[in-house]
Amino acid sequence: MFSTGDGTFSSDLAAIAFALALLLLPAVLGLLIAAALRSLFPSRRAQLLWAAPLVLGPVALSLVAIPRINALSFWDVLLAGLCVAAGAALGMFQPAERVVSRGLRAGARVLVGLLIAEGIVRVALPSTGSVPPPRSARLVVPVTNRDPPCNVIFPTDDEVRHRSTSGAPGRPTVLHIGDSLVAGIGVSASENFVSDLNAAQPEVRHLNLGSVGAGPDVYLLALSRWLPAARPRLAVVYVFAGNDLFDLNARYLCCPQGLLRDEGSRLAPRCPTARWNIPLAAHLASSPGPFVLRALAGISRVSGHLLTFVTRVQQDLFRRGFGMVPSPNDPASQRPRWGLFSRTIRAIGATAAEHRTPLLVVVLPSRTTLERTLGLPAVANDYWGDRARGEAGHQQIVATAREAGLDVLDAWGFVREAMVRDGADGLFAREYPGDVHFSPLGHRRLTDWLLPALRARGVTP
Repeated sequence: MFSTGDGTFSSDLAAIAFALALLLLPAVLGLLIAAALRSLFPSRRAQLLWAAPLVLGPVALSLVAIPRINALSFWDVLLAGLCVAAGAALGMFQPAERVVSRGLRAGARVLVGLLIAEGIVRVALPSTGSVPPPRSARLVVPVTNRDPPCNVIFPTDDEVRHRSTSGAPGRPTVLHIGDSLVAGIGVSASENFVSDLNAAQPEVRHLNLGSVGAGPDVYLLALSRWLPAARPRLAVVYVFAGNDLFDLNARYLCCPQGLLRDEGSRLAPRCPTARWNIPLAAHLASSPGPFVLRALAGISRVSGHLLTFVTRVQQDLFRRGFGMVPSPNDPASQRPRWGLFSRTIRAIGATAAEHRTPLLVVVLPSRTTLERTLGLPAVANDYWGDRARGEAGHQQIVATAREAGLDVLDAWGFVREAMVRDGADGLFAREYPGDVHFSPLGHRRLTDWLLPALRARGVTP
């Protein structure tokens, strides 16, 4: 939840020191600017005229700069602007001879308040769970993190090479390509079913290429990008009946006009390379939390809970598409695009065949539709509208893939039986009401169900 990849610093102490410097140095800069202006304009009237632009200017400049600095978090740039503004305000509105003493006094009060809050939080609130150490916090974040599907569509050559060959050389590889159900929203990386498969088959490299917000067009381009380097023994594409039909032709920050272009005889990539267009609101929804919170979350409960709050708000904004490039239709009014889905599925099969890679399509059912078949109330994520349309949609997804000549594994019966046995609350995560993502137990159930099917298709050491 808090990880953004390899950390920037090699030690916890360096990460913590830099996090504190991110707060203090901009404030000192604001103080110095205010002191310079006071010396240049001794008149109090002139100082008051300069006060507003001096205090508001850094914040405005940070908001202007954010869309142009894709590799830094929205929060870090904005926080720097706010700290400059705070230092400038202190320097402009305090008597010159008392700036330092009052600044130190204010800092001491903030520190005491934070220590008291830390004690209260440790007594009153539970732990935020497993949090990476300070050194794992990353300051400069890959731009592809702004829109997760872009990570698998436009990875660097080094990333493809590293992930495709990590671990013992010569191990057979299996690619797992899908949306947030494969990525594992709501569980830690170690609890994800792909990690469970790696633990069950240590001689096989199971590579997780799941990404939040992906659809079948992403799966097609991910296959095209990863198959040549990975040369897997098997590629598994997971189609989610809950929303994959509605996510087709979505627009992404790395390709705002849609990923695929219809050339009549084939579907071609619209963006051979990433074409980034990240508006300010998208930075708010997609930036990692403030570096200072990410660096301190491992040692401070206050920081951990603040970071959890920021992350959950952002996840909700991201799910609602806040600031994202709008798709052609509002999700509530979308209709499944069967013609485009059929062509995309056939293109997925053709891509795998071109690279002589066996392909397995796993169709995961909609939780909402399954709940309706069990007489349970449908809580959220309802794209189909009623039981009949949901069941028919699932069946048509399976039929479309089979008509394309693909090897299809239908998870309907398995997930329904698991819901009866474990209950919906046991099988699914609880990040929001009606969460469609699997819980740790759900991932273990999926692992146990998949393993025999993978072994039957030659996935053995």
